[in-house]
Amino acid sequence: MNYRRAKSLDKLMEQVNALAPSRDKTSDGWIGDAAHASRASDHNPWVRDGKVGIVTAQDIDEDLNLSGKTLMAIVDAICASRDKRVKYIIYEGRITVKGTNLQQWKKYTGSNAHKHHAHISVFPDKNLYDSVADWDIDAIPATPNPVDETNYIVARGDTLWGLSRKFATSVNELKRLNGLVSDVLQIGQQLRVH
Repeated sequence: MNYRRAKSLDKLMEQVNALAPSRDKTSDGWIGDAAHASRASDHNPWVRDGKVGIVTAQDIDEDLNLSGKTLMAIVDAICASRDKRVKYIIYEGRITVKGTNLQQWKKYTGSNAHKHHAHISVFPDKNLYDSVADWDIDAIPATPNPVDETNYIVARGDTLWGLSRKFATSVNELKRLNGLVSDVLQIGQQLRVH
């Protein structure tokens, strides 16, 4: 069978590679192996475009060599952008919750916790999986934007989950410290982090 990767994922990888041209690609992957072929997986060419199978998933290696920019920052930027192409993301033992526009996560219970790479799946709609629009990842912050030891200014791409990891705390603690009732953050918003 002839198969190819979704063009939206080609575009994503073009941008990731431009951000980190010397990055480690050991855990990159898009076409499934025998283990993937034995089960339902977006790494299999299950979407059909005529006689060609389309793979709608991409794994991105954790080691980007991005001068302080991290894969977590890219994942956070994609989540913050609420990109309509994205079906779900798996990263660091979590998966985005269906129907939350990439704004909520839950524990991932699959056999691979995706600790060394992120998995991005796109929807099987041709207008989405073959969209070559830019991904909103070019402006990811290189380092946190602290105001002082206990406060932080929200930057583009920040999420509560990402900030909880950066500052070794929990999403619930960040919400409590800041009186937040939702997970939505605004660029420029000052948060107490400790």
